[in-house]
Amino acid sequence: METLLQQFIKAFGWSILNSLWQSAIIYGVLFIVMLSLPKLAAKHKHNLAFSAIILMFIGFGYNFISQMMLSTNNQAPAINAQNIQVYQYFNNLPPALAVRPSSISQL
Repeated sequence: METLLQQFIKAFGWSILNSLWQSAIIYGVLFIVMLSLPKLAAKHKHNLAFSAIILMFIGFGYNFISQMMLSTNNQAPAINAQNIQVYQYFNNLPPALAVRPSSISQL
C-alpha cells in the first residue's frame, strides 16, 4: 500500500517523463511552423511560442492528474491479518485511555 506522498512522487515522475516527449513533439511542430513562415510578424511568433508553452503545461497537468487517478484507482483496501489485529487492539483499550466525546467538547 503506497502512501499519498509515494503516489504523488510516482505520478510526478511519470508526468515529467511523458511531458518530455510530448513537449518535444510540440516544439517540433512549432519549429516547422516557424521555418515555413519566415516573414511572420514578431507578435505572431511570440503568440505561437507562448501557446506552445501553455500547451506543454496543460499536457503536464493532464498527465499528472491522470497518473494520480490511475494510482488511486488501482489501490484496493488493504485488509490483512495485521490490520485486523491493530483494529482489535484499539477496540480493547481500557476506558481510561479511550477518548470520550464529552472530553473533546471541553477542549
